[in-house]
Amino acid sequence: MNNTFNALISGYIGAILVYPIDLIKTRVQNKKFNGLQNIIKHEGYQAFYKGSFIQIVGIGPEKAIKIITNEFILSQLSDTTQNKIIAGGCAGFAQVIITNPIEIIKIQYQMNVKQNKTLLNIIKEIGGFSHLYRGASLCLLRDIPFSAIYFPTFNYLKKNNYSFISGMIAAIPAAYLVTPFDVIKTRIQFSKNNNILECVKNIYKNEGFKAFWKGGLWRIMKSSPQFGITLFVYENLIL
Repeated sequence: MNNTFNALISGYIGAILVYPIDLIKTRVQNKKFNGLQNIIKHEGYQAFYKGSFIQIVGIGPEKAIKIITNEFILSQLSDTTQNKIIAGGCAGFAQVIITNPIEIIKIQYQMNVKQNKTLLNIIKEIGGFSHLYRGASLCLLRDIPFSAIYFPTFNYLKKNNYSFISGMIAAIPAAYLVTPFDVIKTRIQFSKNNNILECVKNIYKNEGFKAFWKGGLWRIMKSSPQFGITLFVYENLIL
């Protein structure tokens, strides 16, 4: 139970500190980012935390499931690189049950420039509770490889580094390499079109191949410190 509680706390701290970067990343991927000054001028500084409450509710359990699943799978397998990759992938798979509903709601708030909407209004607009898992397949395609890359890299690096540095470095390739899935997921979850192939074709036709990597740098800027902080807090809490 202590490990679960520590994972919850570390997840909250890491996510809230980098939330403004996540908002920018979402708008970049949806072609709605017009610069920091424009957000401040027209929406105010509070805009950088739009939808953060849903993140606060869900990010702790999400990170707890991710960390605990990885550790549990590792405890059941021999200490090999292949098994570390498998454990990481399982952790990414397990978290999506919480990640997807959080993200689809969060994205609606982050993209909402003018109106103040309630949570119930948001859920109604996306089609009801049954649509909270729209884009889940893309969430899986993003989060499974992310964790399969992240955890083995982190475990390797922390042998010679502090957990904060290891956590930051491990997140760089993990976050960037899955950017195309994140771009498609973000577009699908913000729109009402659930056709993945059509979404991919439209992005490529209208914006070119580079569009699939939109927000990649912002993903690194968000995930690197977030996971560095999360794993640093978690490992220090369990000492």
